[in-house]
Amino acid sequence: MAQHWWEKVKETLSQSAIDAIHKFMYEGLIKRNLHPTKVARFAFHHDFEDAAVLNLDWEAVSQYYLTFFHSSRALGELAPDKYVVGMSHDTACAKCKALIDNKIYLVSNAPTLPCCDFCRCLLLEWLPKLYYLKDGRVEFAIDEQSELERIQWVKENRDIFAGKFEQHQFHRE
Repeated sequence: MAQHWWEKVKETLSQSAIDAIHKFMYEGLIKRNLHPTKVARFAFHHDFEDAAVLNLDWEAVSQYYLTFFHSSRALGELAPDKYVVGMSHDTACAKCKALIDNKIYLVSNAPTLPCCDFCRCLLLEWLPKLYYLKDGRVEFAIDEQSELERIQWVKENRDIFAGKFEQHQFHRE
């Protein structure tokens, strides 16, 4: 897999600068819940004590960290035997569409986000007793008909779930 732009940039920075940027981004994006654009503005004026950071694209750095932190947190809160589904923006690149969009992974095998330079993808917990894919989109089983579609979809994709989740959950009275 091609190296992400931030990985290339980090090769030019000192470890102390990388640690300071990581901490700064965590404080702004997660602890203070600031918008990435605002964090980028603050970062532009922050003294990271390393001249190599002067020409960084702080908007891109803050967007990278936002995706990274949220993905790491989401995956870290789930058991390794749970499933996640990837969601990509409608204007996502071909790499995101192919690797993430509506793809289902075991948490233990989920790809690391961000997966491209301008990634806005998410990994969300997949609830196989409620969700299924139809026409390339996530659907909810909310009635008898959609439950039958969900069961059929699970059967057709049993290799993903190793035969689990094929039982009917709605019962007629």
